[in-house]
Amino acid sequence: MGYGEHRSVSLHHHRTFAHAGLAEIAFGLLVLLTAGVTMLWLATNDTSNWQKTHGRVRAGYLSQSHVNAELYKTKVQLSYEYDVNGSWFTGTWTGFWPKGGSPNAIQSDNLKPLTQPGYPLTVYYAAGDPTVSNLHYTGSTWHVFFGWATVVLVATTVLVGVRKYPHWHRG
Repeated sequence: MGYGEHRSVSLHHHRTFAHAGLAEIAFGLLVLLTAGVTMLWLATNDTSNWQKTHGRVRAGYLSQSHVNAELYKTKVQLSYEYDVNGSWFTGTWTGFWPKGGSPNAIQSDNLKPLTQPGYPLTVYYAAGDPTVSNLHYTGSTWHVFFGWATVVLVATTVLVGVRKYPHWHRG
């Protein structure tokens, strides 16, 4: 170039990106999966809706139920009452009584006391509506599963993003 000649130089650097490949699509799906599992964890993490109180059996009935070709199990039908801040509410429960995992657990060969009025029970009720109750609420364990899944997925997403993004960014 001689004196007085100017070459036009663009100040804008245009970078082109390659079309999304399998790795980028997989990473996008990993991000979406992480977001979904995180939302499930947050939704199942609220156990504050259930309160615990004392209650008692009003009436109980035991019956034999045929589960499969050879096994009969004792089915329990209960009517119970429970106290919430001085007000009494009633509830019913039908099913196979738990042997463990509940404050009301009893071994299946010792269910007869459940038929006696006044037998003490632990009752869980919904804080917002004390008419909703359950005898065997032990809390959901899904929030633990979704919590760990969230930790693993977030760590994986960050690791993949940090290690792979610079390679995807180069066009």
